[in-house]
Amino acid sequence: MQLGWIDFSKEDKSNAMNIIHSLNEPGVLDELGFGVIRNAFANDFFPGISTLHTRSKYLYLIPYMLFEFQKKFSEGKEISVGNPAVFIKKIRKDIDDEEKKTKNLLMKIAEDEAEIEGVIGSSKEDEKYWVERTPIIIYWTALRTFGFFENSKYASNYTYSELLADFYRIAQNKTNSKTASTDSGNDQNDSDSGGSVFYPIGKEFYKPNWRNELKISLNRAEAKDLRNRIVNNENTKESLLAFILKNDLNLKGFSFKDFTEAYKSKFSDSLLEKIELANSLNEFYYLTMLRYNYLLAKADFDNCNLDLRKDWNNIEPSIKNICDNFNLEKTFMVMKIQNNNLRDFLNSLKTAFPIASETGDYSAVDTLLINREKSLKTTRAKINHPDKYDVTRLLKYDYFDFRFRNVQSHVKDIQEGEENAKS
Repeated sequence: MQLGWIDFSKEDKSNAMNIIHSLNEPGVLDELGFGVIRNAFANDFFPGISTLHTRSKYLYLIPYMLFEFQKKFSEGKEISVGNPAVFIKKIRKDIDDEEKKTKNLLMKIAEDEAEIEGVIGSSKEDEKYWVERTPIIIYWTALRTFGFFENSKYASNYTYSELLADFYRIAQNKTNSKTASTDSGNDQNDSDSGGSVFYPIGKEFYKPNWRNELKISLNRAEAKDLRNRIVNNENTKESLLAFILKNDLNLKGFSFKDFTEAYKSKFSDSLLEKIELANSLNEFYYLTMLRYNYLLAKADFDNCNLDLRKDWNNIEPSIKNICDNFNLEKTFMVMKIQNNNLRDFLNSLKTAFPIASETGDYSAVDTLLINREKSLKTTRAKINHPDKYDVTRLLKYDYFDFRFRNVQSHVKDIQEGEENAKS
């Protein structure tokens, strides 16, 4: 039996938006549209990683929990009747409730603050409090990218809604499926006369006692498994993330730029090419955002939260070198970016900056920045309302880290997990 199911519910739209938001760096505003290039590099270097990630353990807590649901449906403990959408909505709510219970249990058993750090939803002690962006939404792309789902059917586009629909199929086809094993969970890929029923969560995630051993840190087996998945998976094995784990690098205290400088001699030619493009982009981005903030603040320099004039004076002698080093065409070609408006803007800016630094007249640069923000933000452009922009606390310009801080957290969890005495 083949079942088609499409859900355009509010929940699905919310989930999609949450995933999109998770790809952006926290605290980094994208007034000028650099995010397209930033995300291209971040996705290439660190596939599956989100800025909303806190602890690697969620990559195992979620499959343990999902296997329980899958097993329940395969054993006929919850039969689907009536409207599929109603049943699927109930599954979604049950999963959400179970995630909240896991949060409360993690907080209850924690012996110190270190065992609460990174627990999603732990900012409030209220057991009823829960988050809009739940762990399964935050970690979905990572679960998919690192190969946590069974069967080649579950490729790069597998969605949460499709998993819920698969759970519905399992429950619906129970009467025509193989008898499920209560003890072992060996109930994969049952078939009926009309087609196959696929089980997205593999039996290696059958852990009936996982709540009794609950911690936010990885155990040794989980840490080794996660390292192996990232190093060997087709989606990740050529990435910078895999390189870090293959070589067991210590990332503590590094910025992205410092890290890439420290290990420059170890990178493959293809990785090094992308890293150098990313670092030159970063310098150009910082220059651009410094000038943009300079425009916002120049009416009230003395009260700015950052010393813009000092920062600008420090960078001005380097403008020509920064622009020369930023290979715009190669960046777009290597990273497969197709955005002509962004390309034209950056090309014009790359041409205007060196001329302005020689003449001292930045009017052409400033016009480009003003017009670019207006074209993207229209009436919401800050440049339209400088009087409403609080320069005493809101100015911000910094380098992209391409989700490197989140990678540092994952690598730390893996390395510490492998050192644990217990598996």
